[in-house]
Amino acid sequence: MVHLVERSRQPGRNDPCPCGSGRKYKRCCLIHEAPRPQTRSHDVVLAEVHAADEVGDLEGALAILEESRPKLPDAQLHRLLVGRYLDLPLDRAELALREWWDAEHDRFSGGGLAHLLVEQGRKDEALAILNDSQGAEAWPEYWRLLALLRDETGEPEAAASAMELYTRLEPQNASAWMTLAEMQQRLGQIDRALLSLRRAGDAVPESIAPRAQRATMLAGEARWAEVRDAVESLLEGEYEDATLDMLRGLGDSLAQAYFVLGDFDAARHIWTGLLADRRDDVDVRYQLANLELQSGRYRQALLALEEYPDSGRVFRVLDVRLRATLALHEFDEATHVATQIEEMDESVPVRRLVAACRAGANREYAWALEQLEGLAPSRYGDLWHTIRLDCLARLGRWSDISAVLRGIEEPNEAVIISAALGAMAAGKLDLAQHLLGEMEDQQSMEARALNTLLGPLRQSKRASEARRQQQIDAADKQRWAAESRELRRQVRDLERHNAALADALARSEAAMERLLELVGVSVTGGMPADWEAQLLSIGERAHKDALHQELLGAEQRLRSMLGRECWDSLSEGARLSLREGEWLFEAVQGEDRDYGAALLEYARGLERAFKDAIFVPIRVRWERDPGPINLLQTEGLDPSLGPFARYVLVGGHLTLGSMAAAMDRMSDGRRRGVAIDLLRRQVKVDAWDERCLADWKRASDRLAIAADARNQPAHAGAVSREAVRYFRDLVLGTDGLLRALLV
Repeated sequence: MVHLVERSRQPGRNDPCPCGSGRKYKRCCLIHEAPRPQTRSHDVVLAEVHAADEVGDLEGALAILEESRPKLPDAQLHRLLVGRYLDLPLDRAELALREWWDAEHDRFSGGGLAHLLVEQGRKDEALAILNDSQGAEAWPEYWRLLALLRDETGEPEAAASAMELYTRLEPQNASAWMTLAEMQQRLGQIDRALLSLRRAGDAVPESIAPRAQRATMLAGEARWAEVRDAVESLLEGEYEDATLDMLRGLGDSLAQAYFVLGDFDAARHIWTGLLADRRDDVDVRYQLANLELQSGRYRQALLALEEYPDSGRVFRVLDVRLRATLALHEFDEATHVATQIEEMDESVPVRRLVAACRAGANREYAWALEQLEGLAPSRYGDLWHTIRLDCLARLGRWSDISAVLRGIEEPNEAVIISAALGAMAAGKLDLAQHLLGEMEDQQSMEARALNTLLGPLRQSKRASEARRQQQIDAADKQRWAAESRELRRQVRDLERHNAALADALARSEAAMERLLELVGVSVTGGMPADWEAQLLSIGERAHKDALHQELLGAEQRLRSMLGRECWDSLSEGARLSLREGEWLFEAVQGEDRDYGAALLEYARGLERAFKDAIFVPIRVRWERDPGPINLLQTEGLDPSLGPFARYVLVGGHLTLGSMAAAMDRMSDGRRRGVAIDLLRRQVKVDAWDERCLADWKRASDRLAIAADARNQPAHAGAVSREAVRYFRDLVLGTDGLLRALLV
């Protein structure tokens, strides 16, 4: 082998000339020596280089590679030449590589020269050389250096592309794969970064580092199922570079994966073991406390935080303590924790939240809602809105629940179930279904049971509404029949009255004829036209004067009973009906006579007065400024509010009974809705003014009695004077219904 090297070795340019002249070879025989024709192949050159390496002859290897470079261009030989140059002293290596790069600007010499410049801290010059280098092939280190330098200069995409080329040339370099994964992660190419880490692990099966980095990346992307599978596999294997801290970190990641995936027992087991080995690990202690909080073991959560150092200044620890103490109803301790939180951040109204929880526990739901007015703090938004939802459901304020639900991201299933049951009991089945839809676990026993119950409840409600509508239709038919009978009776009365008038007129004409005969007027040719017209006018005026005097007396009696203020506040139509009723009540005499006409006129006056004072202004305002029409149409399906809602929307018929039913619903403080709010605004009633609501409740009850009495003529043959006197007192008396309109 030595003989082969000595025979094939050509003197170096700076070696003594073999001719013995004492000069350097490049100054002597090399000038006159003709170039030798290349006869050696690639394999021969490799064999000579390896032979020189075995005897440690760096200069001989360099001479062989330098001689073959222009004659035998080959990527493998160029890589060997760059490697040999880098084994030289720094100044000599830089000179040789720069001469090569200046001559060819290829990526082999450029990569080697850049490597030397980077070691000297001349990174800008190295990057410039790498960018100016050209060629289809390159020394692998060229791409690695280019990737690192471009990454430092803020070109992450170009850096990642260069590092990918390097890993293709050096697929067994695990460090390069890990560096590439980091670059891809910064570019948001998570899947490619995970694949790169998998290739790094394949390159070094005995190392845990790339696999641990991959698990950390998966955890950062919240791909917890993959984290669980990866870490479980890692903890079962044995690796050369596994350290205690690395294994603890992997165990913590596995516990977090179990926690997110709902396996609380497994997560608790891991964190408890980690905390037993290192009790001063505050992160693990907090994770364990948070786990106990989420699993409903509030006392265990507080015990886990007892040894947390300086917990009064750590917001996340105070947060866990606050939630646990509130769940345990330890409100004094919760207030102390809330004070500490507000001292750290004055913008978070935590003490109001504690006060609302205390009020809710004491069943002071209205007071709890007052504490929760305004915007909810972002950190405690779910708890804030959950308490509001519970209080609204217990107060029966169903119309406000949908808005509160929109503010809850992770609803408390116990509160949702309680609110859904309350909505079902109140007949709010659509709201109950909406509440159940907010439950995260739709397959839980409670969710399935309540969803199954909704179907029969809907059928029962539809059947009940159908029956109520049938009853209302039947009542309307009876009322229309009664009104028809009353009209027919009035027609008969008018016919009798006209007959009586005709008889009286005939008697008057006969008397007039006798009078004319007495005064000597001849009637053989008939009464003169002017006399007849004059006498008829006198009779009509006399009849009108008598009727006017009777109506004026009826009006005076009404004004005396109601008072001037109440009488003047009534509309002309209401006064006309009341005056007609009073006249009929006094005109008809005899206990065996029918007083139904008087009762109907009183009822019409009462109906017109309430309609003009309360319901007509509501419809006028609605036509001028409509509100939520869809909600009002939905409320129109409620039998007690249906006629009123239809009257507001389309001007339907509105009876005393319909008005009484609507006012009865309005007087219930628990009731909410568009129709009820319209009534309350008209009569100026606050939903929390229980005394005023009680007064209107009494008025609605008496109005319902009046409605029933008003239907009496439709169901009985005759109405007695005593019945009309009772109805008259109900309408006009000192405590009559018309006086309620003055409130």
